Amino acid sequence: MTKWLSAFLSEIDEAVSEDVEHQVDNRLKQQNTYFWVDSTPVSVASSKQVLPTIGRINLAYTPPEYRRKGYATTCVAALSQKLLDQGCRHCFLIADLANSTANHIYQAIGYRPLSDWHEYSFTSKQ
Repeated sequence: MTKWLSAFLSEIDEAVSEDVEHQVDNRLKQQNTYFWVDSTPVSVASSKQVLPTIGRINLAYTPPEYRRKGYATTCVAALSQKLLDQGCRHCFLIADLANSTANHIYQAIGYRPLSDWHEYSFTSKQ
């Protein structure tokens, strides 16, 4: 999981911090991270119930060697259904608009775009 989380953070251009192991420990302790297994783990998704009736998928990752086989679709769909079964009336996730594969997957399992989000970073010039 540590290797997968580091790879996920690198792919989404987030800084890979030294505390990846701590992040993994927290996810596993919270029991909100789920692996899709096909004789070996092939995909992972994590969630959080942010309000009593709203759940969020906050991580979805499949290593390159397992992509394009439907694992991510099945993993995210199953976790979304689990949130609904636990009483959430709504599930959401944030997806990169530039990732057409992920956006296609999410829409295929019932997610729909609601709004765009832009993130800006400002640095001082010295």
